Amino acid sequence: MFASTEYLLAGLPVVTTPNLGGRDLYLDDEYSLTVPPDPRSVAEAVLALKERRIPRAHIRSQTLKRVERDRERFIDLVNEIFLESGSLRRIAMPWPFRYPVMEWLPPQIAIDRSLSGAVDAFVTS
Repeated sequence: MFASTEYLLAGLPVVTTPNLGGRDLYLDDEYSLTVPPDPRSVAEAVLALKERRIPRAHIRSQTLKRVERDRERFIDLVNEIFLESGSLRRIAMPWPFRYPVMEWLPPQIAIDRSLSGAVDAFVTS
């Protein structure tokens, strides 16, 4: 899912194959096609999307709208958890947070950073 979303945010149309797990979460029929997993189908879909000449800015803006809705829902959920736990902390918009959200680290380093508050826009107590 991460790669297909990166392509969309770069304004690129996406050709994908049937999948499980959410790779198609932000795809839209206007600028994305799901085809059988064979080279001919993929090649034909690439040509079909190319012929549509969809402006990159359009693909990017439509994707950002979808992503923004999920960001807001996520932040609302985290803030609700804070509230229910009695914490005074809140995550506030705008996004992005000041630290990288998607940084691939060895598990123990990621856990240590999380516990020390070295991720996202809040510091743990």
